Amino acid sequence: MTHQNQQSLKSRLKNLYHLFDAMWWAWRYDFPGKKLKVVGVTGTDGKTSTTYMAYHLLKTAGAKVALINTVQAIVGEEVVETGAHVTTQSPRDLQPLLRKILAKGFDTVILEVTSHGLQQHRVWGIDFDVAVITNVKEDHLDYHGTAQNYLRAKAKLFQSLHKGRNKGLAKTAILNAADASFSLLSQQPCTSKIIYNSDFCQNSSQTTLLTAKLEKQDINGMSFKLSIDSSQFNGFLPLLGDYNLENAQAAASVGLAFGLKGEAMAKAFTNLPQIPGRMQKIDAGQPYTAIVDFAHTPAALEHALKALRALHPKRLIVLFGCAGARDKGRHRMGEIAAKLADIAIITNEDNRKEPITSILQDIARYASEAGSVQISNGDKGPGPGSSGFICIADRRAAIKYAIQIAQPGDILDFTGKGHEPTLNVDGIETPWNEATEVTKAIQNQS
Repeated sequence: MTHQNQQSLKSRLKNLYHLFDAMWWAWRYDFPGKKLKVVGVTGTDGKTSTTYMAYHLLKTAGAKVALINTVQAIVGEEVVETGAHVTTQSPRDLQPLLRKILAKGFDTVILEVTSHGLQQHRVWGIDFDVAVITNVKEDHLDYHGTAQNYLRAKAKLFQSLHKGRNKGLAKTAILNAADASFSLLSQQPCTSKIIYNSDFCQNSSQTTLLTAKLEKQDINGMSFKLSIDSSQFNGFLPLLGDYNLENAQAAASVGLAFGLKGEAMAKAFTNLPQIPGRMQKIDAGQPYTAIVDFAHTPAALEHALKALRALHPKRLIVLFGCAGARDKGRHRMGEIAAKLADIAIITNEDNRKEPITSILQDIARYASEAGSVQISNGDKGPGPGSSGFICIADRRAAIKYAIQIAQPGDILDFTGKGHEPTLNVDGIETPWNEATEVTKAIQNQS
């Protein structure tokens, strides 16, 4: 037996174990996921933001809705932490949480779902009524092997739509017409489809088309026009990053699946709270803009920096790293930072047991090859129009350096950690709160 076949067999046996584990915990808690209306949101980037937006829209409309995502679970007034470096919880944690949601009188839950969670049967026993895709980029190939396998894993969420009981809600697929996943996922059987970014497709029976057009954006957010079939509504999204308008379309599509009206949703977006660790603005009275974001993939980093560059900062300074023992996307991260940021501060981002210096050197090499020039500690960095980078292994020291060199009119983007409550240093999980660390650094500098 070849090594590849051995790995394949090992993976299948492991997934079989996960299946039996999921079956046990679903049975143990009497299948709460079959009694709730469940919205599953999957994709490479934008899942968490989309779940928060959809939750906000439904809650504003008076729905009895709960939320489970990467950051936390919200069950009424109760907030439950969902763990470090975890998106889709294990069945032993997920099933009792669903049971609690049901017992407290909620009938709907918005659930963030990963390709790992689908492949490993963590959501077995849950009947999804609405399945949402944000996008599918190249990610997690260390686990899935190929981009095709990764997309197939995502597709499992949509394949589940034709199964299970009808709980008074049409089985609805919410698809992104502008994404490469559309051709495959649009073929999955369901009762109805809602297609956003709908300029990229044509209408058909049992399909609702939705899109949103950016009208104006500044440091406070975006004005947009929401179109649903032939109707249009004006709205405002108090978030940075024009890609968040795509997440808002996905969330509005969830609202449509639940019967919400376009005008009410456009109005509700105006009052959307800040999303923890997702383009989260830190305001400590400083004369520049500081942002904490979770962008930790090449695509997410590129989208974030392009969106911030569009706001015309004096300088764009990004602090980022790459996780150890994961996808080797470091060449893309280094290139993106070199091309889109004025100053890149390369630091630790969960190095696990891989040497931090090795990770930083990898990224720095690619940044240098893309035209960025290394600067030394204490240097204020190059002026506008030039690109420089510096490696600072200690993340707290890197944040302090970013604050020290910041000038009025700059935008500082602290990426990679976002909401996560720990930082993995040499294999040890240590408590961490990026927003708190950035706030303290600003206050100490004042």
